[in-house]
Amino acid sequence: MLISLGFDEQLEALYEHIVCHPPMTLEQLAASAHGGPNTQTMVRRLVTLGLVAWQQTSPVRIAAVPPDASLAPLYHRYAQELAAHRHQLIVQAVEASALALRDDLFEVVEDPAAIRRLNIELQYEAVEQVRGWDRPPYVGIATPPLDDPVQNANMAEGIRYRILYDRSAFGVLQDPVELVRSLNRGEEARVGDIPLKMYLIDESVAVLIRAAPQAPRRALLIREPTVLAMLSALFEAHWEQAIPLSSYASWAAEASEPTAAERELVSLLALGMADHEIAEHLGTHERTIRERVQRLKTKLGAQSRYEAGYRAAQWGWLAPAVA
Repeated sequence: MLISLGFDEQLEALYEHIVCHPPMTLEQLAASAHGGPNTQTMVRRLVTLGLVAWQQTSPVRIAAVPPDASLAPLYHRYAQELAAHRHQLIVQAVEASALALRDDLFEVVEDPAAIRRLNIELQYEAVEQVRGWDRPPYVGIATPPLDDPVQNANMAEGIRYRILYDRSAFGVLQDPVELVRSLNRGEEARVGDIPLKMYLIDESVAVLIRAAPQAPRRALLIREPTVLAMLSALFEAHWEQAIPLSSYASWAAEASEPTAAERELVSLLALGMADHEIAEHLGTHERTIRERVQRLKTKLGAQSRYEAGYRAAQWGWLAPAVA
């Protein structure tokens, strides 16, 4: 089961042994059929992953965290890492092709001032919409540009702007709610996890911007139709899974940390349990669970139970609480 997450057979066997047996000391576990000289190292890894925990008894014992609460966030994190890695490989492949071809369908821009000019000039080409992935660091500025006169003029002319901000963009803002207020002029904005900076002008041109702290600033201008179609599909896939900015900002400002009860509830929702199953599990009434789920959906800005579970997982509510 866990081999798909990078576990070897020995680690998986040890974890399953801990799940299926009462809490035991490290010495007892090492002496078991699945233990050995590296038992302590394997236990430390399982603890780091949130799958097992030390019980502060005398002597100290090792116990499994309930799998229904621990495995869901682990699989979610692994899926996110795979998606980010896949997207990064796609970008690297596109960039490598551009560097090799350097024809009229691909252009590499390496001067920061030229990159800033390019961002402005491309917006003038827009006819219907501009789509973007936005994340730090920013070329020549410290925070996201919140009042772009070219964008404002385009939106006034009816050109649609859809911008997906990476969560890390909020780390450079003093107040996320201010960002929401600054976007009331018509930009559609959402928040998610994105691998790079990118802007798509209609279906005609795209620019990818590499702005990693330890890498040279470089923009890749793309007009090749096949690559544009691929980037468009990537944008739409991320857009569908992202959270509307207003919902994220209000949640970030008012409810940055879930309560223990909320954390438990979203863990059960993420597992696909029905209201009556959750009520039975928690020893309460189904009506109480329905009311709690509704409050949770409102708090997360979600329209459905599934969306509430997904968003909670996306923002770390399913991760084990840090004592």
